Amino acid sequence: MLREYERMHPTMLDYFKYREATYSGRGLHKYKHNLLTYWRWLQDRNLDPLKVKADDMAEYQRHIADRHRTPKGQRLSPSSQVKRLTAVRAYYRFLERSGVLLVDVSKGLRLPRIPKGVTKRDYLSLQEATALLQTQARRTEATRKTKLKWAIELRNLAFFSLAIATGRRRNGLFELKVDDLDFKRDEIRVSKEKGKTGRVLPVARWAMMVAREYIELARPRFLSARNSDYLFVSKRNGTLSHQVNSALTEVHRQTVEENPDLAELAGKRLTPHGLRVTFAKLLFNGGCNLRSVNELMLHDRLSTTAHYTPLKLEELRRTCRLAHPRA
Repeated sequence: MLREYERMHPTMLDYFKYREATYSGRGLHKYKHNLLTYWRWLQDRNLDPLKVKADDMAEYQRHIADRHRTPKGQRLSPSSQVKRLTAVRAYYRFLERSGVLLVDVSKGLRLPRIPKGVTKRDYLSLQEATALLQTQARRTEATRKTKLKWAIELRNLAFFSLAIATGRRRNGLFELKVDDLDFKRDEIRVSKEKGKTGRVLPVARWAMMVAREYIELARPRFLSARNSDYLFVSKRNGTLSHQVNSALTEVHRQTVEENPDLAELAGKRLTPHGLRVTFAKLLFNGGCNLRSVNELMLHDRLSTTAHYTPLKLEELRRTCRLAHPRA
């Protein structure tokens, strides 16, 4: 895959260098991946990206919507189509602004409409989140500290703890560096996320204590930590995101087995993004106002945060009775 990126059109490589100023490593990788789909399509048709026309753009959009398939043989969802097309539009805007092209041929692309509504990711209640962390803590304690598996379990505990305590996106957590954690102030510094500059955010003391133990005792055991500044590191081989996803699935299964009283937990499909939704739900249900949740999650719009924290009718009635002067 890396060599294929290197063989892409020179203007695409220039575009990636330009993007490096605003996007971190994993964010840039997503742009490369999305633009790679377009590059492969061009190669199949012997088209030069600098000579395509509006009709070619329309044909590519039809290809993305109707003919392109994922490795599992599935069609792209509307949101995935938007990502592929957005990468192409950004690339051609760059060419126009750089003077390589006089006209942006991608202006005719129309992004698919994505239905707006409540975020449907499964999330955890306070009791379920506590049980999940306790299960992972027991998994860590049950492993001999002399084994690398103990370091992996403690890394996973630190990841789950920071995910629930900060609401960071999965890639945002992967991009955290050791120096981004301030243990004196119990804060983390989010330098960049989704191409936007971040800020300093508060973190619960208990999560910072877990992260500190991981940094001091477990992280040095990973070979990849010797040449990396990133907080979360993987074993010598394998993708960290896959390791974390598998670990979350396993600890979720064990939590269900150990807590039969948590009846709803068994029916949930938990993902790292579900831990982000959990963070928003716990804050909101605990009385945090929507504007504060919006700031802590680094959302651009309040409407985006509202998708994570829908208000039930009974809650609206209660608020109306308490706040309206004529209620």
